[in-house]
Amino acid sequence: MIPAMSLTLCMQQNEKTTIDKSGVEYTVHGNRLVKCNNTALKCYYVKPGIRYINDDAFENCNRLQQVELPKTVIHIGAWAFYRCQALENIVVPASVTTIGDYAFSNCKSLKSILLVGKVKSIGEYAFLSCDALKSIVIPRGTKAIYQTIIPECYWPLMKDTLSKNT
Repeated sequence: MIPAMSLTLCMQQNEKTTIDKSGVEYTVHGNRLVKCNNTALKCYYVKPGIRYINDDAFENCNRLQQVELPKTVIHIGAWAFYRCQALENIVVPASVTTIGDYAFSNCKSLKSILLVGKVKSIGEYAFLSCDALKSIVIPRGTKAIYQTIIPECYWPLMKDTLSKNT
């Protein structure tokens, strides 16, 4: 006998989506993480092959402490991790070229940000109100664009990090 399988399908901008067992919605034939519908989620590994984290994808996932992005992600949408108040660290893979407006704002427990590659575009207030922030690691040669996006109070963290990694 073949076991019964369940698949939840939704519509997202004329694309069919499916929700995985953790309550995270993806496009079926695409490469987008659409929305996390589980605000109690504590740890999540985004599936390999995903290239886009949609706007608001993890917004208000207050218990999310850890998220791992695959090396295929190129875009983190606006408000994507807004108010993920338990998120402590984020590693942005080298593949990421765009981080949207307010993407990590109000992540009150965020202590460190590691930007592995040279992100080409960071939206306004991407790291606003990250009150616990102690370390921002950015690649050499990209300092100027980050100083226009990251609030001035965090600039000393960037300078210290840059001098330690040179």
